[in-house]
Amino acid sequence: MESISLSDYILAVVSKKLSKVEIDGKASNQHELNGVKELKKILGTGPDKLKIDCVFMYLTDEEEDCFTRKGQITWYDSRSNNPNRSAEYRLYYSKEFDDIMSASHESDDIHLIKKNNGEYLMIVCDAGSTTANQLRWLFGLHQTGNTFTLKEISDKGILSYPAHRILEELGIEAEPPKGKDIEELIEHYSDGMPSTKEFSNYTREHIPISVDPIEDPDQAIEIWVEKEEYYYRALEKHLIQKDLEALSKEIANQNPECANLYIQGAMHYIQVRKSRAGRSFEEHIEALLKENEIKYSAQKRTENGKKPDFIMPSIEKYWDPSFNINGLTMLAAKTTCKERWAQILEEAKRLNDRHLITLEPAISEESLNAMKVSNIQVIIPQDIRLTYSEDLQKNIWNVKEFISFVKRKQQMYC
Repeated sequence: MESISLSDYILAVVSKKLSKVEIDGKASNQHELNGVKELKKILGTGPDKLKIDCVFMYLTDEEEDCFTRKGQITWYDSRSNNPNRSAEYRLYYSKEFDDIMSASHESDDIHLIKKNNGEYLMIVCDAGSTTANQLRWLFGLHQTGNTFTLKEISDKGILSYPAHRILEELGIEAEPPKGKDIEELIEHYSDGMPSTKEFSNYTREHIPISVDPIEDPDQAIEIWVEKEEYYYRALEKHLIQKDLEALSKEIANQNPECANLYIQGAMHYIQVRKSRAGRSFEEHIEALLKENEIKYSAQKRTENGKKPDFIMPSIEKYWDPSFNINGLTMLAAKTTCKERWAQILEEAKRLNDRHLITLEPAISEESLNAMKVSNIQVIIPQDIRLTYSEDLQKNIWNVKEFISFVKRKQQMYC
């Protein structure tokens, strides 16, 4: 399979923390950010004003608080009319960025991203949020300071599943890789998308490399999820292309319903994306539990009609008052969690301790501490676990540790 990497999409990023003067409308210098040598390296030092179309984004962990605007940035020498003075470059942003500056706070991260296709993104991330941590991790930034720092992207390693998901939040669609296995996939499912269960099974059966879910469950779950994501995007692209070809015929025939057909098709694929990601993760976890001979019940009702993803050893034992409560384990699965982790506190109310497995990289320390206080043990596949500091890793289990924990329990109580 052809590999894709971060450098296939992003050339460079310059980053800093916002200062008080930059977010204070009364104190700021008319929509401007001071330019430094790092900005010159990606915007140049020509004599003329450089006007660039730009997408502005404000990102935080609360999805409803995130928003996007389209505008312009202007890069210019503020002393160009005075040849006797050295150049002083400034970055001017259009009024469309005002909403984002109004929502921002001092010390929020701001990133100016130059994409491979020449487009630019200017992104502000809520300080201390998981989203801010994830962008620093994605770009390999250990920290951001009060002046711009440049990070040129030269990584040629394969784009990981978490990196792929973060890019998606930035509106960057990673192109599905090409290869013989992709050609076979499209031929096999050329007429339509299969059920999530069937697709997950197909992925595990057609992994081009050997994985051992017993010896290395972390690698197994990472590869299964990552490969299914690539397979799904390749098949989705093929099916969308077929839909667009059919729509073009309707346009040629001047069908007045073309706009509705386009909207319906787009909404369909968006909804399928959202619903299948979490379910496919659960399918791969279920396969992992079976391979490791762990007893479980999936998506069975507990109190108030709630359905935990997994109850171990079974839902029958959960409701059996004679079964030792210490032998029960609850596992929730969320590809991303951010603010959504608190939902699991209403599931399996008999239990004080809960377990949450996620593919989320670089969760904020604040969120991890809140989960710990709520007696939630976080489980993260080993390679993604490495996106956390050594101190934070001490309180995070990898998948193998969780499998061993449950096996010991079931040997003792079952």
